[in-house]
Amino acid sequence: EAVMDRLRTGAIAVDHDGTFRGLKVDIIIDQGAFPGFPAGAPGFTRIIKTMLPGSYHWDAFDIRSRVVATNKGKYVAYRGPWANETWARERMIDVVARTVGLSPTEVRLKNMIDESDMPTAMITALSTRYE
Repeated sequence: EAVMDRLRTGAIAVDHDGTFRGLKVDIIIDQGAFPGFPAGAPGFTRIIKTMLPGSYHWDAFDIRSRVVATNKGKYVAYRGPWANETWARERMIDVVARTVGLSPTEVRLKNMIDESDMPTAMITALSTRYE
């Protein structure tokens, strides 16, 4: 339930051989009745947008994020703001692997950014280039 409170829907477009083509997610974060301190839920959506694609090749990435206020407790990071997003992405990759008939390891290795790609920039523009 905790993850579903954040990641509403997620989908990965793949070729028949398991090559990733696109990642699409829809996120709703319940910020609770009061903004969090020192960073509220809107700040976490920016981190989620940056980190969700992870270290994989993507041709396309689409994310829709919304923050809602309810009578719940405030939204705070639990073991880092990316913990739930990483779990959701990797779970979707497991489903892709089963669908295309490959092992989850094969699918991950096939799509992972590797040493020959360096320096590179993630689809979110986060760069591995150090100046």
